[in-house]
Amino acid sequence: MKFTLDVVIQAPLEHVLSLLADPEHAKHWQPEVQRIEWLSGVPGAAGSTCRHHLLLPNGRRVSADETFLRRDPDGTEESVGLANGIEFRMLARALPIEQGQVRWVVEHNLRMHPIRAAVAFLLGPVIRRQSQTQLNRFATWVEATYKASSGA
Repeated sequence: MKFTLDVVIQAPLEHVLSLLADPEHAKHWQPEVQRIEWLSGVPGAAGSTCRHHLLLPNGRRVSADETFLRRDPDGTEESVGLANGIEFRMLARALPIEQGQVRWVVEHNLRMHPIRAAVAFLLGPVIRRQSQTQLNRFATWVEATYKASSGA
């Protein structure tokens, strides 16, 4: 299953990039992240691997391993991982669109066992909506930190 989502963030590119530089910040917009355990490499750098310990809304605990393939200075990030039998690949880019605005674009590619794929096909709209909610939370958090830091 492949899909691309985006959100416009009302903050300068430099501010967005400064927050993206620390993967530990994910806890601020992904409430299911309980902790991040770094397994190898410099946290967040290309080649590093971490395990996200998650508590899902249904009370289920799962973990997701993620390896950062690339983290470029312009905000481009690429990672691969495995969560509950689902392989994922994400490519994210921070694109300046106007003075003080950034479009955060995330391409998702999920691969799974054919039986799970059939269920994912049926739940595709739900999966996309949950992913968009995460992007919207990210934008809201970035905007709030920018307003707090700039006094705006």
